[in-house]
Amino acid sequence: MAVAAPACLPEQTRSYGNVETDDEGPGPVAPVDASKADSPSAPADAAPPPPEASPCAVCLPQATCQARGETATCQCPAGFAGDGTIAGTGCNDVDECSGSNGCVAPGSGGACTNTAGSYTCGCQPGFVGDGKASGTGCTDVDECSGANDCVAGQAGGACANVPGGYTCACQPGYSGDGKTSGTGCSDVDECAGGSGCVAPEAGGACANTVGGFTCSCQSGYQGDGKISGSGCTDIDECASSGNECESPLWGGACTNVVGGYTCGCQPGYAGDGKWAGTGCTDIDECAGSNDCASGAAGGACSNVLGGYTCACQPGFVGDGKVSGTGCTDIDECSGTNDCVAANANGTCSNTAGGYTCGCTAPYSGDGKTTGKGCQWLPDLLWYRFDGETQYVENSATNPPLGAETAIIHGAETQAGAGQCLRALVGTGNTSTNDYVETGWATNLSGSWTISFWTSNITPSPTLFYIFGDTSANSFRCFTNGVAGANNWILRGGGLDDVLAPGAATVDAAVTTFVYDATVAEVRAYVNGALVNTVAQPPLSIVGSAFKLGYGTNIALPEGGLMDEYRVYSVALPASEVAKLAQTAEVCK
Repeated sequence: MAVAAPACLPEQTRSYGNVETDDEGPGPVAPVDASKADSPSAPADAAPPPPEASPCAVCLPQATCQARGETATCQCPAGFAGDGTIAGTGCNDVDECSGSNGCVAPGSGGACTNTAGSYTCGCQPGFVGDGKASGTGCTDVDECSGANDCVAGQAGGACANVPGGYTCACQPGYSGDGKTSGTGCSDVDECAGGSGCVAPEAGGACANTVGGFTCSCQSGYQGDGKISGSGCTDIDECASSGNECESPLWGGACTNVVGGYTCGCQPGYAGDGKWAGTGCTDIDECAGSNDCASGAAGGACSNVLGGYTCACQPGFVGDGKVSGTGCTDIDECSGTNDCVAANANGTCSNTAGGYTCGCTAPYSGDGKTTGKGCQWLPDLLWYRFDGETQYVENSATNPPLGAETAIIHGAETQAGAGQCLRALVGTGNTSTNDYVETGWATNLSGSWTISFWTSNITPSPTLFYIFGDTSANSFRCFTNGVAGANNWILRGGGLDDVLAPGAATVDAAVTTFVYDATVAEVRAYVNGALVNTVAQPPLSIVGSAFKLGYGTNIALPEGGLMDEYRVYSVALPASEVAKLAQTAEVCK
Protein backbone atom coordinates (compact mmCIF):
# COMPACT_ATOMS: atom_id res chain seq x y z
CA MET A 1 0.00 0.00 0.00
CA ALA A 2 1.32 3.46 -0.92
CA VAL A 3 1.09 6.09 1.80
CA ALA A 4 1.95 9.80 1.20
CA ALA A 5 4.32 11.60 3.55
CA PRO A 6 3.47 15.12 4.93
CA ALA A 7 6.11 16.98 2.79
CA CYS A 8 7.61 16.23 -0.61
CA LEU A 9 11.29 15.64 -1.18
CA PRO A 10 13.12 15.24 -4.45
CA GLU A 11 12.04 11.96 -5.95
CA GLN A 12 14.15 9.05 -4.65
CA THR A 13 13.77 5.68 -2.94
CA ARG A 14 15.29 5.01 0.46
CA SER A 15 15.13 2.20 3.06
CA TYR A 16 14.75 2.52 6.80
CA GLY A 17 14.92 -0.75 8.68
CA ASN A 18 12.87 -3.16 6.54
CA VAL A 19 12.81 -0.64 3.66
CA GLU A 20 14.20 -0.88 0.17
CA THR A 21 16.03 2.24 -1.38
CA ASP A 22 17.27 3.17 -4.85
CA ASP A 23 20.51 4.98 -3.79
CA GLU A 24 23.04 5.10 -1.00
CA GLY A 25 22.01 8.39 0.71
CA PRO A 26 23.48 9.44 3.95
CA GLY A 27 20.42 8.39 5.94
CA PRO A 28 17.06 9.84 6.87
CA VAL A 29 16.50 13.44 5.87
CA ALA A 30 14.65 15.72 8.26
CA PRO A 31 11.30 16.78 6.87
CA VAL A 32 11.08 20.23 5.34
CA ASP A 33 8.14 22.54 5.96
CA ALA A 34 7.32 23.79 2.47
CA SER A 35 5.46 26.82 3.80
CA LYS A 36 8.65 28.09 5.36
CA ALA A 37 11.12 27.22 2.65
CA ASP A 38 11.35 30.79 1.33
CA SER A 39 10.76 32.61 4.61
CA PRO A 40 13.43 34.41 6.56
CA SER A 41 15.50 32.46 8.95
CA ALA A 42 13.91 31.73 12.24
CA PRO A 43 15.13 33.41 15.32
CA ALA A 44 18.21 31.87 16.83
CA ASP A 45 16.38 30.96 20.00
CA ALA A 46 13.54 29.18 18.21
CA ALA A 47 13.01 25.46 19.04
CA PRO A 48 14.70 22.99 16.62
CA PRO A 49 12.41 21.28 14.15
CA PRO A 50 11.27 17.71 14.96
CA PRO A 51 13.18 14.84 13.33
CA GLU A 52 11.99 13.77 9.94
CA ALA A 53 9.61 10.69 10.14
CA SER A 54 10.47 7.55 7.99
CA PRO A 55 7.89 6.97 5.28
CA CYS A 56 8.09 3.15 6.12
CA ALA A 57 7.10 3.73 9.71
CA VAL A 58 3.55 3.01 8.67
CA CYS A 59 4.42 -0.66 7.79
CA LEU A 60 4.35 -3.63 10.16
CA PRO A 61 7.78 -4.93 11.09
CA GLN A 62 7.27 -8.21 9.25
CA ALA A 63 6.06 -6.42 6.10
CA THR A 64 8.34 -5.40 3.23
CA CYS A 65 8.40 -1.63 2.55
CA GLN A 66 9.04 0.04 -0.82
CA ALA A 67 9.67 3.75 -0.23
CA ARG A 68 9.65 6.21 -3.14
CA GLY A 69 10.03 9.70 -1.90
CA GLU A 70 7.61 10.21 0.91
CA THR A 71 5.41 7.43 -0.36
CA ALA A 72 5.78 3.92 1.18
CA THR A 73 4.39 0.69 -0.17
CA CYS A 74 3.86 -2.12 2.44
CA GLN A 75 3.74 -5.80 1.40
CA CYS A 76 2.99 -8.85 3.63
CA PRO A 77 5.22 -11.98 3.52
CA ALA A 78 4.13 -15.00 1.51
CA GLY A 79 1.38 -16.88 3.32
CA PHE A 80 -0.05 -13.70 4.84
CA ALA A 81 -2.77 -11.33 3.49
CA GLY A 82 -3.49 -7.59 4.25
CA ASP A 83 -2.19 -4.11 3.46
CA GLY A 84 0.88 -4.59 5.66
CA THR A 85 0.29 -1.35 7.57
CA ILE A 86 0.02 -0.84 11.24
CA ALA A 87 -3.07 1.25 11.00
CA GLY A 88 -4.70 -0.79 8.27
CA THR A 89 -5.57 -4.48 7.88
CA GLY A 90 -2.05 -5.49 8.80
CA CYS A 91 -0.74 -9.01 7.81
CA ASN A 92 -2.99 -11.99 8.56
CA ASP A 93 -2.10 -15.69 8.07
CA VAL A 94 -3.72 -17.20 4.98
CA ASP A 95 -5.48 -20.56 5.69
CA GLU A 96 -4.31 -22.49 2.60
CA CYS A 97 -6.24 -25.58 3.84
CA SER A 98 -9.56 -23.76 3.30
CA GLY A 99 -8.88 -23.30 -0.38
CA SER A 100 -6.97 -24.85 -3.20
CA ASN A 101 -3.68 -26.48 -2.16
CA GLY A 102 -1.37 -29.39 -3.07
CA CYS A 103 -2.78 -31.83 -0.49
CA VAL A 104 -4.90 -34.89 -1.28
CA ALA A 105 -8.58 -34.08 -0.70
CA PRO A 106 -10.07 -35.21 2.65
CA GLY A 107 -12.55 -37.38 0.80
CA SER A 108 -9.58 -39.37 -0.54
CA GLY A 109 -7.91 -39.75 2.84
CA GLY A 110 -5.82 -36.58 2.81
CA ALA A 111 -5.30 -34.18 5.70
CA CYS A 112 -4.18 -30.51 5.43
CA THR A 113 -2.73 -28.70 8.46
CA ASN A 114 -2.46 -24.89 8.31
CA THR A 115 0.72 -23.36 9.77
CA ALA A 116 1.88 -19.74 10.21
CA GLY A 117 2.52 -18.62 6.69
CA SER A 118 2.20 -22.08 5.17
CA TYR A 119 0.59 -25.56 5.51
CA THR A 120 1.54 -29.27 5.66
CA CYS A 121 0.02 -32.31 3.96
CA GLY A 122 -0.59 -35.71 5.59
CA CYS A 123 -2.95 -38.67 5.55
CA GLN A 124 -5.89 -39.47 7.76
CA PRO A 125 -5.67 -42.53 10.07
CA GLY A 126 -6.11 -45.67 7.99
CA PHE A 127 -4.20 -44.23 5.03
CA VAL A 128 -0.49 -44.15 4.20
CA GLY A 129 1.52 -41.78 1.97
CA ASP A 130 2.92 -38.22 1.99
CA GLY A 131 -0.55 -36.69 1.52
CA LYS A 132 0.53 -34.65 -1.50
CA ALA A 133 -1.40 -34.74 -4.75
CA SER A 134 1.93 -34.54 -6.57
CA GLY A 135 3.60 -37.14 -4.30
CA THR A 136 2.66 -40.62 -3.08
CA GLY A 137 -0.77 -39.33 -2.11
CA CYS A 138 -2.81 -41.34 0.43
CA THR A 139 -3.45 -45.07 0.00
CA ASP A 140 -5.98 -46.94 2.09
CA VAL A 141 -4.41 -49.40 4.60
CA ASP A 142 -5.97 -52.88 4.45
CA GLU A 143 -6.14 -53.54 8.20
CA CYS A 144 -7.80 -56.92 7.56
CA SER A 145 -4.58 -58.27 6.03
CA GLY A 146 -2.57 -57.57 9.16
CA ALA A 147 -3.01 -57.23 12.91
CA ASN A 148 -6.44 -55.95 13.90
CA ASP A 149 -9.03 -56.24 16.67
CA CYS A 150 -11.32 -58.63 14.79
CA VAL A 151 -11.88 -62.24 15.87
CA ALA A 152 -10.05 -64.67 13.52
CA GLY A 153 -12.00 -66.26 10.70
CA GLN A 154 -11.53 -69.80 12.06
CA ALA A 155 -13.12 -68.58 15.31
CA GLY A 156 -16.18 -67.20 13.49
CA GLY A 157 -15.00 -63.63 13.00
CA ALA A 158 -15.15 -61.51 9.84
CA CYS A 159 -13.10 -58.41 9.01
CA ALA A 160 -14.25 -55.92 6.30
CA ASN A 161 -11.81 -53.29 5.09
CA VAL A 162 -13.30 -49.80 4.50
CA PRO A 163 -11.59 -46.61 3.34
CA GLY A 164 -9.53 -45.40 6.26
CA GLY A 165 -10.43 -48.26 8.58
CA TYR A 166 -12.15 -51.63 8.98
CA THR A 167 -15.21 -53.15 10.60
CA CYS A 168 -15.55 -56.34 12.63
CA ALA A 169 -18.50 -58.71 12.54
CA CYS A 170 -19.35 -62.38 13.07
CA GLN A 171 -19.98 -65.02 10.44
CA PRO A 172 -23.47 -66.56 10.09
CA GLY A 173 -24.10 -68.95 13.00
CA TYR A 174 -22.18 -66.75 15.43
CA SER A 175 -23.18 -63.80 17.60
CA GLY A 176 -21.19 -60.93 19.09
CA ASP A 177 -19.49 -57.71 17.99
CA GLY A 178 -16.67 -59.63 16.30
CA LYS A 179 -13.95 -57.86 18.31
CA THR A 180 -11.31 -59.53 20.43
CA SER A 181 -11.56 -56.58 22.79
CA GLY A 182 -15.34 -56.83 22.82
CA THR A 183 -17.85 -59.65 23.03
CA GLY A 184 -16.05 -61.59 20.28
CA CYS A 185 -17.96 -64.26 18.35
CA SER A 186 -19.84 -67.05 20.09
CA ASP A 187 -21.34 -70.01 18.29
CA VAL A 188 -25.18 -69.80 18.19
CA ASP A 189 -26.75 -73.01 19.50
CA GLU A 190 -29.61 -73.34 17.05
CA CYS A 191 -30.66 -76.58 18.74
CA ALA A 192 -31.63 -74.63 21.86
CA GLY A 193 -34.32 -72.75 19.93
CA GLY A 194 -36.52 -73.41 16.97
CA SER A 195 -34.31 -75.39 14.64
CA GLY A 196 -36.85 -77.19 12.45
CA CYS A 197 -35.61 -80.64 13.57
CA VAL A 198 -38.00 -83.41 14.72
CA ALA A 199 -38.35 -83.37 18.52
CA PRO A 200 -36.22 -85.86 20.48
CA GLU A 201 -39.30 -87.61 21.91
CA ALA A 202 -40.38 -88.33 18.32
CA GLY A 203 -37.01 -89.82 17.42
CA GLY A 204 -35.34 -86.66 16.12
CA ALA A 205 -31.90 -85.35 16.92
CA CYS A 206 -30.40 -81.90 16.50
CA ALA A 207 -26.63 -81.45 16.50
CA ASN A 208 -25.20 -78.01 16.93
CA THR A 209 -22.15 -77.38 14.77
CA VAL A 210 -19.73 -74.52 14.62
CA GLY A 211 -21.72 -71.86 12.80
CA GLY A 212 -24.77 -74.02 12.12
CA PHE A 213 -26.66 -77.24 12.99
CA THR A 214 -27.74 -80.54 11.46
CA CYS A 215 -30.90 -82.61 11.80
CA SER A 216 -30.93 -86.39 11.95
CA CYS A 217 -32.80 -89.29 13.53
CA GLN A 218 -31.92 -91.19 16.64
CA SER A 219 -30.74 -94.77 16.40
CA GLY A 220 -33.73 -96.95 15.60
CA TYR A 221 -35.41 -94.35 13.38
CA GLN A 222 -35.01 -93.45 9.73
CA GLY A 223 -35.57 -90.19 7.81
CA ASP A 224 -33.92 -86.80 7.39
CA GLY A 225 -34.91 -85.65 10.89
CA LYS A 226 -36.53 -82.46 9.59
CA ILE A 227 -40.11 -81.42 10.38
CA SER A 228 -40.40 -80.10 6.84
CA GLY A 229 -38.85 -83.29 5.43
CA SER A 230 -39.34 -87.04 5.85
CA GLY A 231 -39.13 -86.77 9.64
CA CYS A 232 -38.22 -89.89 11.68
CA THR A 233 -39.88 -93.34 11.41
CA ASP A 234 -39.25 -96.35 13.68
CA ILE A 235 -37.11 -99.09 12.11
CA ASP A 236 -37.68 -102.79 12.76
CA GLU A 237 -33.99 -103.58 13.23
CA CYS A 238 -34.64 -107.23 13.92
CA ALA A 239 -36.08 -107.66 10.41
CA SER A 240 -32.77 -106.86 8.80
CA SER A 241 -29.17 -107.77 9.25
CA GLY A 242 -28.25 -104.22 10.14
CA ASN A 243 -28.41 -104.64 13.87
CA GLU A 244 -25.84 -105.26 16.60
CA CYS A 245 -27.35 -108.50 17.84
CA GLU A 246 -25.37 -111.70 17.67
CA SER A 247 -26.58 -114.13 15.02
CA PRO A 248 -29.03 -116.79 16.24
CA LEU A 249 -26.50 -119.31 14.90
CA TRP A 250 -24.17 -118.13 17.66
CA GLY A 251 -26.79 -118.01 20.38
CA GLY A 252 -28.04 -114.44 19.84
CA ALA A 253 -31.67 -113.13 20.14
CA CYS A 254 -33.10 -109.80 18.83
CA THR A 255 -36.32 -108.07 20.13
CA ASN A 256 -37.71 -105.00 18.33
CA VAL A 257 -39.01 -102.06 20.44
CA VAL A 258 -40.26 -98.58 19.49
CA GLY A 259 -37.27 -96.60 18.43
CA GLY A 260 -34.84 -99.45 18.83
CA TYR A 261 -34.33 -103.05 19.73
CA THR A 262 -32.77 -105.17 22.43
CA CYS A 263 -30.22 -107.93 22.12
CA GLY A 264 -29.95 -110.97 24.29
CA CYS A 265 -28.66 -114.51 24.27
CA GLN A 266 -30.40 -117.84 23.93
CA PRO A 267 -30.39 -120.20 26.89
CA GLY A 268 -26.99 -121.79 27.38
CA TYR A 269 -25.09 -118.67 26.35
CA ALA A 270 -23.96 -115.63 28.30
CA GLY A 271 -23.23 -112.06 27.24
CA ASP A 272 -24.96 -108.86 26.11
CA GLY A 273 -26.03 -110.43 22.83
CA LYS A 274 -24.26 -107.80 20.73
CA TRP A 275 -21.68 -108.76 18.15
CA ALA A 276 -19.87 -105.46 18.87
CA GLY A 277 -20.07 -106.11 22.62
CA THR A 278 -19.57 -109.30 24.58
CA GLY A 279 -21.83 -111.13 22.16
CA CYS A 280 -23.13 -114.51 23.14
CA THR A 281 -20.48 -116.83 24.42
CA ASP A 282 -20.80 -120.39 25.39
CA ILE A 283 -20.47 -120.60 29.14
CA ASP A 284 -16.80 -121.24 29.90
CA GLU A 285 -16.78 -124.00 32.44
CA CYS A 286 -13.00 -123.65 32.63
CA ALA A 287 -13.43 -120.21 34.18
CA GLY A 288 -15.39 -121.62 37.09
CA SER A 289 -15.64 -124.88 38.99
CA ASN A 290 -14.77 -127.93 36.93
CA ASP A 291 -13.19 -131.36 37.26
CA CYS A 292 -9.81 -130.45 35.72
CA ALA A 293 -6.58 -130.43 37.70
CA SER A 294 -5.42 -126.87 38.42
CA GLY A 295 -2.78 -125.17 36.32
CA ALA A 296 -0.42 -125.15 39.28
CA ALA A 297 -0.75 -128.91 39.43
CA GLY A 298 -0.02 -129.29 35.72
CA GLY A 299 -3.63 -129.48 34.54
CA ALA A 300 -5.17 -127.77 31.52
CA CYS A 301 -8.86 -127.13 30.86
CA SER A 302 -10.17 -126.47 27.32
CA ASN A 303 -13.65 -125.05 26.85
CA VAL A 304 -15.76 -126.39 23.96
CA LEU A 305 -19.32 -125.60 22.85
CA GLY A 306 -21.53 -127.07 25.51
CA GLY A 307 -18.74 -128.45 27.65
CA TYR A 308 -14.99 -128.68 28.32
CA THR A 309 -12.08 -131.13 28.20
CA CYS A 310 -9.26 -131.82 30.68
CA ALA A 311 -5.61 -132.55 29.83
CA CYS A 312 -2.13 -132.11 31.29
CA GLN A 313 0.46 -129.49 30.47
CA PRO A 314 3.74 -130.47 28.76
CA GLY A 315 6.03 -132.11 31.30
CA PHE A 316 3.10 -133.81 33.09
CA VAL A 317 1.25 -137.10 32.46
CA GLY A 318 -2.32 -138.22 33.34
CA ASP A 319 -5.94 -137.62 32.27
CA GLY A 320 -5.98 -134.16 33.82
CA LYS A 321 -9.07 -134.84 35.94
CA VAL A 322 -9.36 -134.42 39.68
CA SER A 323 -11.64 -137.41 39.71
CA GLY A 324 -9.22 -139.40 37.54
CA THR A 325 -5.47 -139.90 37.45
CA GLY A 326 -4.82 -136.15 37.57
CA CYS A 327 -1.43 -134.86 36.36
CA THR A 328 1.95 -136.19 37.50
CA ASP A 329 5.25 -134.44 36.81
CA ILE A 330 7.49 -136.27 34.35
CA ASP A 331 11.09 -136.68 35.51
CA GLU A 332 12.83 -135.77 32.23
CA CYS A 333 16.24 -136.28 33.85
CA SER A 334 15.51 -140.02 34.16
CA GLY A 335 14.85 -140.30 30.44
CA THR A 336 15.82 -138.63 27.19
CA ASN A 337 16.75 -134.94 27.49
CA ASP A 338 19.06 -132.28 26.01
CA CYS A 339 21.53 -132.18 28.90
CA VAL A 340 25.18 -133.21 28.58
CA ALA A 341 25.63 -136.63 30.17
CA ALA A 342 26.84 -136.83 33.73
CA ASN A 343 29.96 -138.70 32.64
CA ALA A 344 30.72 -135.73 30.34
CA ASN A 345 30.47 -133.32 33.30
CA GLY A 346 26.85 -132.32 32.67
CA THR A 347 24.02 -132.07 35.23
CA CYS A 348 20.25 -132.36 34.89
CA SER A 349 17.78 -130.92 37.43
CA ASN A 350 14.12 -131.87 37.20
CA THR A 351 11.60 -129.06 37.73
CA ALA A 352 7.82 -128.97 37.80
CA GLY A 353 6.87 -129.50 34.17
CA GLY A 354 10.43 -129.35 32.87
CA TYR A 355 14.15 -129.55 33.65
CA THR A 356 17.35 -127.48 33.61
CA CYS A 357 20.86 -128.37 32.44
CA GLY A 358 24.14 -127.39 34.03
CA CYS A 359 27.79 -128.38 34.42
CA THR A 360 29.89 -129.76 37.26
CA ALA A 361 32.88 -127.71 38.46
CA PRO A 362 35.33 -126.82 37.06
CA TYR A 363 33.36 -127.08 33.82
CA SER A 364 31.01 -124.31 32.69
CA GLY A 365 28.53 -123.65 29.89
CA ASP A 366 24.79 -124.10 29.35
CA GLY A 367 25.09 -127.87 29.81
CA LYS A 368 23.08 -128.60 26.66
CA THR A 369 24.12 -130.96 23.88
CA THR A 370 22.54 -128.55 21.40
CA GLY A 371 24.19 -125.50 23.03
CA LYS A 372 27.60 -124.71 24.48
CA GLY A 373 27.71 -127.95 26.45
CA CYS A 374 30.23 -128.16 29.29
CA GLN A 375 33.77 -126.90 28.81
CA TRP A 376 36.74 -126.62 31.11
CA LEU A 377 37.39 -122.93 30.56
CA PRO A 378 40.63 -121.16 31.45
CA ASP A 379 40.61 -119.21 34.69
CA LEU A 380 43.65 -116.91 34.23
CA LEU A 381 43.94 -115.76 30.61
CA TRP A 382 41.77 -116.41 27.55
CA TYR A 383 42.19 -114.25 24.44
CA ARG A 384 40.01 -114.98 21.40
CA PHE A 385 41.12 -111.94 19.30
CA ASP A 386 37.67 -111.49 17.73
CA GLY A 387 37.50 -107.71 18.16
CA GLU A 388 38.33 -104.83 15.84
CA THR A 389 40.16 -102.43 18.17
CA GLN A 390 43.39 -102.45 20.16
CA TYR A 391 41.58 -103.88 23.18
CA VAL A 392 41.20 -107.63 23.78
CA GLU A 393 38.70 -109.01 26.28
CA ASN A 394 40.04 -111.53 28.79
CA SER A 395 37.25 -114.15 28.75
CA ALA A 396 38.80 -116.24 31.56
CA THR A 397 36.48 -117.24 34.41
CA ASN A 398 38.65 -115.66 37.13
CA PRO A 399 41.15 -113.25 35.56
CA PRO A 400 43.84 -111.76 37.82
CA LEU A 401 43.17 -108.26 39.10
CA GLY A 402 44.11 -105.74 36.40
CA ALA A 403 44.13 -108.35 33.62
CA GLU A 404 40.47 -108.05 32.62
CA THR A 405 41.39 -106.43 29.30
CA ALA A 406 44.59 -106.77 27.26
CA ILE A 407 45.96 -103.97 25.06
CA ILE A 408 47.56 -104.45 21.65
CA HIS A 409 50.53 -102.12 21.16
CA GLY A 410 52.19 -101.17 17.89
CA ALA A 411 51.02 -102.40 14.49
CA GLU A 412 49.66 -105.83 15.46
CA THR A 413 45.93 -106.17 14.78
CA GLN A 414 42.91 -108.41 15.29
CA ALA A 415 42.15 -109.63 11.78
CA GLY A 416 42.71 -112.57 9.49
CA ALA A 417 41.20 -116.00 10.10
CA GLY A 418 41.82 -117.67 13.45
CA GLN A 419 40.70 -120.98 14.91
CA CYS A 420 37.18 -119.58 15.35
CA LEU A 421 36.84 -116.08 13.92
CA ARG A 422 39.69 -113.57 13.88
CA ALA A 423 43.27 -113.85 15.12
CA LEU A 424 46.19 -111.73 16.30
CA VAL A 425 48.23 -110.82 13.21
CA GLY A 426 52.00 -110.48 13.68
CA THR A 427 54.27 -107.82 12.15
CA GLY A 428 57.77 -109.29 12.59
CA ASN A 429 58.73 -106.25 14.67
CA THR A 430 60.37 -106.27 18.09
CA SER A 431 58.40 -106.70 21.29
CA THR A 432 59.54 -103.25 22.34
CA ASN A 433 56.74 -101.72 20.26
CA ASP A 434 54.60 -104.58 18.90
CA TYR A 435 53.19 -106.74 21.69
CA VAL A 436 50.06 -107.52 23.70
CA GLU A 437 50.07 -106.14 27.24
CA THR A 438 48.19 -108.60 29.50
CA GLY A 439 48.22 -106.56 32.70
CA TRP A 440 49.40 -109.70 34.58
CA ALA A 441 52.76 -110.45 36.17
CA THR A 442 53.82 -114.07 35.61
CA ASN A 443 52.79 -116.10 38.67
CA LEU A 444 52.46 -119.85 38.11
CA SER A 445 52.63 -121.88 41.33
CA GLY A 446 51.64 -125.52 41.31
CA SER A 447 50.12 -127.10 38.19
CA TRP A 448 49.26 -125.06 35.10
CA THR A 449 48.35 -125.31 31.42
CA ILE A 450 49.22 -122.98 28.53
CA SER A 451 47.55 -123.55 25.15
CA PHE A 452 47.46 -121.56 21.89
CA TRP A 453 46.61 -121.85 18.19
CA THR A 454 49.10 -120.63 15.55
CA SER A 455 49.27 -120.55 11.78
CA ASN A 456 51.45 -119.16 8.97
CA ILE A 457 54.70 -119.50 10.94
CA THR A 458 57.39 -119.73 8.25
CA PRO A 459 60.89 -121.15 8.83
CA SER A 460 63.49 -118.43 9.42
CA PRO A 461 66.88 -117.91 11.04
CA THR A 462 65.15 -115.22 13.10
CA LEU A 463 63.94 -116.15 16.58
CA PHE A 464 60.26 -115.32 17.02
CA TYR A 465 59.07 -115.00 20.63
CA ILE A 466 55.30 -115.38 21.02
CA PHE A 467 54.95 -114.91 24.80
CA GLY A 468 57.01 -114.40 27.95
CA ASP A 469 58.14 -112.00 30.66
CA THR A 470 59.41 -108.53 29.89
CA SER A 471 62.82 -109.25 31.45
CA ALA A 472 65.60 -111.16 29.67
CA ASN A 473 66.45 -114.82 30.39
CA SER A 474 63.08 -115.41 32.00
CA PHE A 475 59.97 -117.45 31.16
CA ARG A 476 59.41 -117.46 27.36
CA CYS A 477 58.32 -119.42 24.27
CA PHE A 478 59.92 -119.11 20.82
CA THR A 479 60.80 -120.87 17.55
CA ASN A 480 64.03 -121.22 15.53
CA GLY A 481 67.47 -120.94 17.11
CA VAL A 482 67.93 -123.72 19.69
CA ALA A 483 64.28 -124.68 19.15
CA GLY A 484 64.89 -125.45 15.52
CA ALA A 485 62.62 -124.59 12.62
CA ASN A 486 58.96 -125.66 12.86
CA ASN A 487 59.18 -126.17 16.65
CA TRP A 488 58.09 -124.22 19.71
CA ILE A 489 60.24 -124.37 22.85
CA LEU A 490 59.23 -123.32 26.37
CA ARG A 491 62.12 -122.38 28.62
CA GLY A 492 63.43 -120.10 31.39
CA GLY A 493 62.28 -119.18 34.86
CA GLY A 494 63.73 -122.33 36.40
CA LEU A 495 61.96 -124.52 33.83
CA ASP A 496 63.81 -127.18 31.87
CA ASP A 497 63.47 -126.77 28.09
CA VAL A 498 60.26 -128.31 26.75
CA LEU A 499 60.13 -128.81 22.97
CA ALA A 500 56.88 -129.06 20.97
CA PRO A 501 58.15 -130.34 17.61
CA GLY A 502 56.23 -129.69 14.39
CA ALA A 503 53.94 -127.06 15.92
CA ALA A 504 55.46 -123.82 14.48
CA THR A 505 54.60 -124.24 10.79
CA VAL A 506 52.59 -122.55 8.09
CA ASP A 507 49.80 -125.00 8.87
CA ALA A 508 47.38 -124.37 11.70
CA ALA A 509 48.32 -126.12 14.93
CA VAL A 510 47.22 -126.13 18.57
CA THR A 511 50.13 -126.31 21.01
CA THR A 512 49.52 -127.16 24.68
CA PHE A 513 52.05 -127.23 27.52
CA VAL A 514 50.84 -128.92 30.75
CA TYR A 515 52.83 -128.81 33.98
CA ASP A 516 51.47 -131.48 36.31
CA ALA A 517 52.96 -130.85 39.77
CA THR A 518 51.49 -134.12 41.09
CA VAL A 519 53.79 -136.18 38.84
CA ALA A 520 56.55 -133.53 38.45
CA GLU A 521 56.53 -133.37 34.67
CA VAL A 522 55.75 -131.06 31.76
CA ARG A 523 53.84 -132.56 28.82
CA ALA A 524 53.80 -131.02 25.34
CA TYR A 525 50.86 -131.66 22.98
CA VAL A 526 50.41 -130.74 19.32
CA ASN A 527 46.85 -130.89 18.00
CA GLY A 528 45.82 -132.90 21.06
CA ALA A 529 48.54 -135.54 20.65
CA LEU A 530 51.31 -135.97 23.26
CA VAL A 531 54.67 -135.19 21.59
CA ASN A 532 57.05 -134.70 24.52
CA THR A 533 57.32 -135.27 28.27
CA VAL A 534 60.00 -133.59 30.40
CA ALA A 535 60.59 -134.35 34.09
CA GLN A 536 60.30 -131.19 36.06
CA PRO A 537 60.92 -130.88 39.80
CA PRO A 538 58.47 -128.69 41.69
CA LEU A 539 58.85 -125.05 40.64
CA SER A 540 57.16 -121.71 41.03
CA ILE A 541 57.41 -119.30 38.09
CA VAL A 542 57.11 -115.76 39.36
CA GLY A 543 58.32 -113.09 36.96
CA SER A 544 57.77 -109.62 35.69
CA ALA A 545 54.99 -108.30 33.48
CA PHE A 546 53.72 -111.02 31.14
CA LYS A 547 53.06 -110.22 27.48
CA LEU A 548 52.51 -111.81 24.10
CA GLY A 549 56.00 -111.07 22.88
CA TYR A 550 59.19 -111.18 24.98
CA GLY A 551 61.46 -108.48 26.32
CA THR A 552 62.80 -106.50 23.36
CA ASN A 553 62.97 -109.50 21.00
CA ILE A 554 60.97 -110.00 17.79
CA ALA A 555 57.40 -111.17 18.43
CA LEU A 556 55.08 -112.96 15.96
CA PRO A 557 56.53 -113.07 12.44
CA GLU A 558 54.99 -110.87 9.80
CA GLY A 559 51.67 -112.42 8.76
CA GLY A 560 51.87 -115.00 11.54
CA LEU A 561 48.58 -115.73 13.31
CA MET A 562 47.75 -116.56 16.95
CA ASP A 563 44.32 -117.37 18.42
CA GLU A 564 42.65 -119.02 21.43
CA TYR A 565 45.46 -118.14 23.84
CA ARG A 566 44.63 -119.81 27.18
CA VAL A 567 46.31 -120.04 30.61
CA TYR A 568 44.86 -122.33 33.31
CA SER A 569 45.93 -122.66 36.96
CA VAL A 570 45.43 -126.45 36.71
CA ALA A 571 46.91 -129.31 34.71
CA LEU A 572 44.33 -130.24 32.09
CA PRO A 573 43.79 -133.97 31.61
CA ALA A 574 44.58 -135.42 28.18
CA SER A 575 40.88 -135.68 27.34
CA GLU A 576 40.45 -131.91 27.75
CA VAL A 577 43.67 -131.17 25.85
CA ALA A 578 42.28 -133.18 22.94
CA LYS A 579 39.14 -131.00 22.90
CA LEU A 580 41.29 -127.86 22.42
CA ALA A 581 42.23 -129.16 18.98
CA GLN A 582 38.59 -129.74 18.01
CA THR A 583 37.38 -126.55 16.33
CA ALA A 584 33.71 -127.47 16.73
CA GLU A 585 34.23 -127.93 20.48
CA VAL A 586 36.36 -124.81 20.97
CA CYS A 587 34.18 -122.47 18.93
CA LYS A 588 30.81 -123.23 20.60
